[in-house]
Amino acid sequence: MISKPTLLVIAIAIVLILMCIAGYYLYAVQQQENRLRLEKQKKREEGAAAISRTRRSIELLVQFAEQEQLDLAEAAIRISGLLSAVGYTKDADHFAAFYGLAEACAYIPILDKWKALDSATKKRFTKEREALEAQWKERMQEAYVAVRNHPDFFVG
Repeated sequence: MISKPTLLVIAIAIVLILMCIAGYYLYAVQQQENRLRLEKQKKREEGAAAISRTRRSIELLVQFAEQEQLDLAEAAIRISGLLSAVGYTKDADHFAAFYGLAEACAYIPILDKWKALDSATKKRFTKEREALEAQWKERMQEAYVAVRNHPDFFVG
C-alpha cells in the first residue's frame, strides 16, 4: 500500500506535469496568434502598397490621356482594369465613365487580333472608336478631374 505522503507527492507531480503541458499549449497559442496578427498586418500593408501603385498608375494614365498621348478608349480600358484589380466595380460613381467607355469599346479587337485586321477594317474600327470617344469625352474628363481632386477614393 502507498503511503499518504507518497500519494501527495505523486499528485503534486501530476499537477505540475499538467501545468507544464498547459503552459506549453498556452505559449503555442500565443505564438500562433502573433503569427496571424503579423500576417494580417503584412496583408494590410501589401494592400495599401497595391492601392498606392494602382493610384499612381491611374494618375499617369489620366495625365497621358489629357495630353492626348493615349486614346480615351485605351485609357478607359486600362484604368477600368486597374480599378477592378483593387476591388472597384462599374457601379463606383466616380469611375463609371472608365467602365462605360471600356464596355462600349469591348467589341473592337486589340493586340494580335488588331494586327491581323486589314487596313479597311482597322479604319472602320478606328472611326467607330473615335465616335465612342467623342460621346464619352465629357464624362471621361469629369472622371479625370475626380481622380485628380479626390485622392481619398482609394482609402479603404
